[in-house]
Amino acid sequence: MSIAAFVGNMGVHGLIQDYQEQKTWHWSRNGGISDLAVLPDRRIIIVGGGVARLLPDGPADPSFHRLSPRILQYPPPLGYSQSSVERTCVAVLPNGDMFVAGNSRIGIIRPDGSDLINLTRVSTPSGCDAVAVQADGRVLLGGSVANSRGGLARYLQSLKADDSFHPAVEPIRAVPSIVLDRRGRILVAGYLKGYDGGWITKVARLNPDGTLDKSFEVQFAQAPFRDDSTAFALLSDGSMLVASWSGAGDSVTPVEHLDENGHLMKHSRLVSALKDRLVLTMLPTADGGVIAGGNGVIRLRPDGTVDSRFDGRSRQAIAMWEQGDQLLILQDRGQLSRLNSDGSPDTSFRVSGLEFREDERVQ
Repeated sequence: MSIAAFVGNMGVHGLIQDYQEQKTWHWSRNGGISDLAVLPDRRIIIVGGGVARLLPDGPADPSFHRLSPRILQYPPPLGYSQSSVERTCVAVLPNGDMFVAGNSRIGIIRPDGSDLINLTRVSTPSGCDAVAVQADGRVLLGGSVANSRGGLARYLQSLKADDSFHPAVEPIRAVPSIVLDRRGRILVAGYLKGYDGGWITKVARLNPDGTLDKSFEVQFAQAPFRDDSTAFALLSDGSMLVASWSGAGDSVTPVEHLDENGHLMKHSRLVSALKDRLVLTMLPTADGGVIAGGNGVIRLRPDGTVDSRFDGRSRQAIAMWEQGDQLLILQDRGQLSRLNSDGSPDTSFRVSGLEFREDERVQ
């Protein structure tokens, strides 16, 4: 067994045991917020520079106890530096436990913050791009953390890879979105190729067992892909919006609208409304419209008209989540803020209490 495998089998508690931590741990200096999940009571689980739970208005939840704030991030896996940490993801399981993945580890955390199953080393180095939970509690995971399974894998709640899942697509790089439709089919967006090597696409639909859904015949007006960063939204009518972003130099992102079977909707008013915008993230609304974020946040009605009652144009967003009728937005550098239902900044929301002072070794 290699040293890396041995350390991985020890779990995260073994990794940090008897390690002299810095006396002050600053969350924002160690990766910021990478992903979050909003709980039914509006509290927020955040991951990135660690794992924490926030009260609805942003302060750290004192009832959530971790052995260390650094559980996902520190110490870094053997062979790479503190500054090269990878993205982490979190999802809430049907029983209320939390599945976390990234920075070369996966694990399950109880609602009180304790480990149900120690975070376990899976590969080095690796991060999580997307996570989704199926109705039976099995977890779909995309990203280099699943590279041993081809970059797209399904895990049981025992943290064992589900060998009955055989995905028909292989991510070439990132998997920004994994979304389940109303029938439990799996929509995967990113930079994908078929395992037979015969095609490359931005989005594919898989059956629940991972086989290709051949009734989904995806069409695009643009080239099959531009790069590996794709924003995706499954709308309430079953159609979907796909935006491709090739890098920091882009000021506009092509957006395409596909119907439920993957066919291009050539005269989509939603596409027309987004054609001159930088779209880095999209969130479907219950009425069939969409909220789009990038250099500004706008809300579109199903007919493509801008909802003038919502004004988030001054707010940058790289990811968004609903929290009741408010909107949590993740900005560059892992900073989290909240918008009111009209798009105005919610000044009552402030993330706090995520700096830890520790003078003793973790036991």
